[in-house]
Amino acid sequence: MVAFIGDSGFGKTKSLAYFLNKNRNVYYVVVEKSMTSRKFYIELLNILGFTNTFGGSDLNNLIKSISFHLNQSKQPNLLIIDEAGKFSANQLLYLHEIRDNTKITQV
Repeated sequence: MVAFIGDSGFGKTKSLAYFLNKNRNVYYVVVEKSMTSRKFYIELLNILGFTNTFGGSDLNNLIKSISFHLNQSKQPNLLIIDEAGKFSANQLLYLHEIRDNTKITQV
């Protein structure tokens, strides 16, 4: 995980948008203050190009679904999460879960 930190107007978001437009398998999502964790992961699943087939599912199933789709792509993927500083400590742990589920281990 990498963080870009800077005051408003430094061009962080514009730089990320430029990178997104120039590269494949890069997915961009913005964290909104009013978003619940479940809403964030439904949004991320939609950005990945998949609908939430588990409409009433819990957060764990959403995270597993996102991890599954990222793993199935067989390509390197990059998630760009703008305004991630709005995440609580628990919400950061959920991101860690996605990372663990998609980590490539060398044997």
